[in-house]
Amino acid sequence: MTTQTPQAPRPAWREAPYRRLLIGQGTSLLGDQVWLVVLAWLATGRVAPGLAGLVIAAPSIPRALLFLWAGATVDRRAPERVAVVCDVLLAAVFVIAAGLAWTAGAAQLTVLLAAVGLTVGIADAFFFPATAALRPRLLAEEQLAGGTSAYEIVSRTAMIAGPVLGGVLVGFSAVWLACAANAATFLVSAVCLAGLRPRSAPHATAPHRRTLGMVREGLAYLWSHHQLRALVAVLTAFNLAIAGALNMGGILVARHRGMGPTGAAALFTGFAAGAIAGALTLTLRRPKDRDDPMRWIGGAGLLQAIGIACIAFSGDAVQLAGASLLSGASSAIIGVLASTLVQQATDDRFRGRVNSVTGLVNYGVPPLALGLTGVLADWRGPTAALLVLAAAEAVAAATCLRREHRRHVRDRTDPAPRASH
Repeated sequence: MTTQTPQAPRPAWREAPYRRLLIGQGTSLLGDQVWLVVLAWLATGRVAPGLAGLVIAAPSIPRALLFLWAGATVDRRAPERVAVVCDVLLAAVFVIAAGLAWTAGAAQLTVLLAAVGLTVGIADAFFFPATAALRPRLLAEEQLAGGTSAYEIVSRTAMIAGPVLGGVLVGFSAVWLACAANAATFLVSAVCLAGLRPRSAPHATAPHRRTLGMVREGLAYLWSHHQLRALVAVLTAFNLAIAGALNMGGILVARHRGMGPTGAAALFTGFAAGAIAGALTLTLRRPKDRDDPMRWIGGAGLLQAIGIACIAFSGDAVQLAGASLLSGASSAIIGVLASTLVQQATDDRFRGRVNSVTGLVNYGVPPLALGLTGVLADWRGPTAALLVLAAAEAVAAATCLRREHRRHVRDRTDPAPRASH
């Protein structure tokens, strides 16, 4: 009798529906990145720094406030419809904004920028959990890791290309052109997502349910799920550390050590390149089924803590790029494995709500990290601030590893259950 070797799962990117999802997510994220660069450039050039900061922060406010509500809405409705509505809304808003920007003066333009930013934040709060809930309905369980790696590559590529395209549009000094380009990206995303036919989720569509009650139910489910609860706690600590190190601490190091704009460019380019490399590595060497993903996440967290410490001691742009490359690669490994674990461990009825919590951790924590890093840097300098962040991440990673070690020891020492007679 011969045994057949199990075949490797079909690559996720070869599934036509999932390719449509990737294109939709990628073009939507490209539009977000283009607008972020244009918004920051125009706001800082037209108004006082304090008001410019409020205008730039406008998208993050509704995004953080609405994530949990949006997750419940995704679980009540079909997620592909929620995502398409978000894209169509943003396309319409940017078409209107392009027309208004053609004739707006400086004062009206500032109000326009803030209003569009608020709309982007509202739409993003619903779009992210909706598209995250679609992935396990388009792929088989054994394809989720590869699908998440493909998304990581697409998203990081959009985050590299977006600022470049935004800089080109800024060079034309035409806000209306930037708005028109963004409208086009969201229309492409809407067309891609509108054609999706995901597997239906039993009991997931419940338009008659009260949203607030569903939010409470989702939080209770997350709290009762020990693995997901631990993962959210670890990701919160990791995001605080890497967001503060990348967006504040690394910039301060580049400034204080005379690297100038070259240092800032090396920091962000190295991180994005490392993230792409990390995602590609996971497509070639995925953890085996018997490997515990929390152990891998903890190990990647330790590597990221080392990368943050290296950023603190970087003396030139080359060293800064190398340190951020390590941080980016470990960040991608954490992101891919954590997202895959969330998709595999979450009951289908709660996908929108659980993904909204992880989205809140990913997008709501960074503003807090910037403030915390700034306070630490004012108190003890950027090097000390980065070392504190690295130590905090190392403690969280070690806690994660220790938790899994205790679980494995308990599994080995627990007596086997007795057979019933």
